[in-house]
Amino acid sequence: MTPLDNVRILEFPGVADPARGILNVIERVRFDRLLPSGETEPYHFPIKRVFYIHAVPEGGVRGGHAHTSNCEVLICIAGAFTLTLTDSRREMTRRFDDPSHGIVIPPDVWTHMRDFAPGTILLVLCSEEYSEEGYIHNFNEFRRHIDTKYPS
Repeated sequence: MTPLDNVRILEFPGVADPARGILNVIERVRFDRLLPSGETEPYHFPIKRVFYIHAVPEGGVRGGHAHTSNCEVLICIAGAFTLTLTDSRREMTRRFDDPSHGIVIPPDVWTHMRDFAPGTILLVLCSEEYSEEGYIHNFNEFRRHIDTKYPS
């Protein structure tokens, strides 16, 4: 098992009204997460911090870090961007452009965001309040962290 095994795509329910648009609701974020034993358990994602990213200039990148304990849900509420995730052993890349879907990024996953379309707004829900100590900003340090925590 590696941290990428707990990346999840979420769909947020919506109520559509042709005259008024679509209302998507996020009341609870719950999903089954895989444990190192191979079993799954329900996980209730507590929302303790919310922020959004916007006005990323052409060619700008975001991310370039991993969290040691914080879990995040990313939702592209306007525009589009490309997200690449790695746990230093596997990698996945996906384009996000639908506000009715989000992605759960568990701890110990390196994020890299690029190719932001003009007008993109990225909403981020966090399971923890901000703490600089919970970030890894150096990829080589991240690899050492993963190799120690998830031996091959």
